[in-house]
Amino acid sequence: MAIITKGSLILPGTALYGLLKSNQGKEIEVTTSNGMKSGILLAFNANFLTLANSTGETTYVLASELITFSFPS
Repeated sequence: MAIITKGSLILPGTALYGLLKSNQGKEIEVTTSNGMKSGILLAFNANFLTLANSTGETTYVLASELITFSFPS
């Protein structure tokens, strides 16, 4: 599925925003220009995602580095 956004921002009203909002609090796997990251999607805004791993350590992923993501079942 292709998701159209304005540049690399995650803006309210876009399909990407809606998808992330409906899956907040769930496991997410993210591929970025700096490698793979995974964890629970804690929060997001127009510029970045906040993920937490199993030990509670947080990781921030810049939206501009986001390539793909998935929500494993």
